[in-house]
Amino acid sequence: TETFKAAVTVGAPTMFHTLPDDDYIFKKMGEFLPSDADFKKEAEKRSVVAWVDKLPRTTPLLVLHGTGDRRVGPEHSLHLGLALQKKHFPYKLVMFENADHILSGRRREGDVEIRNWVDTYVKNRAPLPKTGPHGA
Repeated sequence: TETFKAAVTVGAPTMFHTLPDDDYIFKKMGEFLPSDADFKKEAEKRSVVAWVDKLPRTTPLLVLHGTGDRRVGPEHSLHLGLALQKKHFPYKLVMFENADHILSGRRREGDVEIRNWVDTYVKNRAPLPKTGPHGA
C-alpha cells in the first residue's frame, strides 16, 4: 500500500544481523528486547538489508549518513544503498564526509537534502524517478 509519499533515514542501522555481539549498536538493540529473546532472530527482523525487497516501491527513500559515525558505521547506509540499487528501488544515498551520527558540522546540508526530498515527493507530488539501467 502507498502509506508514505517519501521517507528519510539518518545514520540508521540496517545490518544488525551482521554485527558481533559486542558491537555498540547491537548491544543497544538488546536493551529494548526481553531477556529471553533470541537476539539473532530479532537482529534479522531489524535488518532492512536482509528484506529490502519487502519495502514499498512507491515510497522513495533518502538515506543520509556521516562517514565519521562511530555509533553506526557508515557501511550500514552504503550496503542499504547497494541493496536498493539491485532492486531498482527509488532512493538517494548521501554520505557526509567526516560527519558523525547526527551529522554534526554538516547538519544544515542534511536538512537541505531532507527538505528538498520531502518537497519533491510530498509537497510537489513529483513522479517516482526512473530506476534501473538506462542512459548511454
